[in-house]
Amino acid sequence: MHQLPDFEHFNHNRATLVCHLLSLLYGLKQPAYDWYKLLCAVLTHLGFLYCEANYAIFIYNHINSEGVHVICIIAWHIDDSLAGCNNHKFLDWIKGHITDYFGIAYLGPVVKHLGVQYVHLHTTQELWMHQQEYIIYLLKEHSLHQCNPVSLSMDPVFPFGQDTDIYPQINNLLSKYCKLVGELLYLTMYTCPDIALAITKLSQHNVHPKPHHYTATKQVLHYLSSTVLLCPLQRQEHRHHHPWF
Repeated sequence: MHQLPDFEHFNHNRATLVCHLLSLLYGLKQPAYDWYKLLCAVLTHLGFLYCEANYAIFIYNHINSEGVHVICIIAWHIDDSLAGCNNHKFLDWIKGHITDYFGIAYLGPVVKHLGVQYVHLHTTQELWMHQQEYIIYLLKEHSLHQCNPVSLSMDPVFPFGQDTDIYPQINNLLSKYCKLVGELLYLTMYTCPDIALAITKLSQHNVHPKPHHYTATKQVLHYLSSTVLLCPLQRQEHRHHHPWF
C-alpha cells in the first residue's frame, strides 16, 4: 500500500517504505453506514423519502410548481443505482444534482444491472428481465454447455435419485455443492422463480451433501439449459428509450 503524498517514510537508505494494510475498507461496517447516511442526506435534501419496506429504495412523490404530479423511484446498491420516473424533465434534473454530489456517470437506459439483463419493448410498453449470460456462464463452468436439456428442474418421484443408482466420488464435495446451490439461489431470487422449489430442497442438504444431492443440482442446470433460449434477445434491436428508464 503506497503512502499518501507528503506522509512518506523512508528507511536508512532513503528508499520509500510501504504500509502494511491492516484492514480493508470494504470489510468494515462503519464505511457502509457512513455512505448510507450521506446518501440519505443528499436524497432527502432533494425531496426523496426512503421506503419503509426497503431502505435502499428512495421515492419522490410530489406535485411540482407546474402542477405536474411527479413520481420518481431510485433503487440504490452500493455505487450502482436504477431510476424510474414519469417525467423526463425531473429525471434529467435529479441526475444532474446527483452527479454534482457524487460524480456518477449516466449509462443510459438500463441494459444490465447486477447480473440481470433487461430488454425494452417500446411498442408494447414491456420490460423483460433475464439472466441468459449468467446461465450460460454456469453451464460452461460446470461443463454442461452442451448438455441434454430436461423439462423439469427436479424429478417429482425420485428427486435425489433411486437407491440403486451409483454415483462417483467428488473431491471437495461440500464446497462445490454449497457454491453451486448459492449460484442457483441467485437466479431464483431474480429471474428464475420456477426453480425455487428445487433449490429449497437442495439447500436443506448444505451441511452434509452426498453425491446424489450434487447430481440433483446438475439436473437444475440441465433444466436451465432448456430455458435459456426463451430470453427475448431477438427483440433487442427494437429497444427504445422507455419513459420509465
